[in-house]
Amino acid sequence: MYLTIFLKTYASAVAANCPSALAGSSIKSVCSTGLHNVGATKSQLNTFLATIFGILGVVAVALLVVGGIQFMTSGGNSEQTNKARNTILYALIGLAVAVSAELIVAFVLDRIKGL
Repeated sequence: MYLTIFLKTYASAVAANCPSALAGSSIKSVCSTGLHNVGATKSQLNTFLATIFGILGVVAVALLVVGGIQFMTSGGNSEQTNKARNTILYALIGLAVAVSAELIVAFVLDRIKGL
């Protein structure tokens, strides 16, 4: 829904700045939006983003392991135990955010035409 609203708003802004776009001409050949053209294909962009999100996932899992080790070696000290629990909690939140971000980016890239 938000993507549709964004695209309609963007299209109306382009049409307002570029009246010949309303005549049925291709927007790319008629006017400049001021955005830079990226010379990457959709598969290259997917590969790059998958690498970035993969690295984020590895970091989150490593922090889970560190938190687990901190928890096991806390020796009953409540301050160290709370620190370890927070490390585990934040690592799980980070992992969820990384997975969600990858899904959102994949969804948006599938919907973008012209890539």
